[in-house]
Amino acid sequence: MRRVAALLGGVLLAAPAGCTYSYRTIEPGTHDLGRYAITTPVAWSEWLARPTVWTVHGEGLEYVLHLNGVADGQKMFMELGRRETGHRFLASWRASEVVDAFLAGMSRRRMNAGRVVKLAPASFGPWQGFGFEVEFESPMGMPMRGTGRAAIIDDELHLFFYAGAREHYYEKHLPAFEAILASIAT
Repeated sequence: MRRVAALLGGVLLAAPAGCTYSYRTIEPGTHDLGRYAITTPVAWSEWLARPTVWTVHGEGLEYVLHLNGVADGQKMFMELGRRETGHRFLASWRASEVVDAFLAGMSRRRMNAGRVVKLAPASFGPWQGFGFEVEFESPMGMPMRGTGRAAIIDDELHLFFYAGAREHYYEKHLPAFEAILASIAT
């Protein structure tokens, strides 16, 4: 418990001075995300950025990232202050290239020493896509696990990624994340 408290304190201290975070609540139920809708069984706090971030207990413990329609040639991430960073997505990429670029972008803020432990074809709602699993450490040194699902639809990248502290939080909210993935529908 002390480790979790220290981690949360570190996350609060790591926030850039003068930055304010605007969150809203995503209630359980069905939500239209444009090209498709999803259903979530739990409430999340949402931070609108690229990627969009959802969390229950705070980003230091668990979170869902959502990239919704990153266009060919567009950067995959946008930092605080609205500056795009990371690799420019290319619609011609293979699944392994998407995951490599995603992990490289994540390493700028949310992960250290990420490694892919699984990459395989998987559905993304009615579309053919791919799934992946990773292990990494948070910037504060917390061992984390993550799982993602993605598809390139009409030359746009759509991706959901869930990560949680390996000890407790990953397993706690994994069923909710899997329910979101299973609910993707047009």
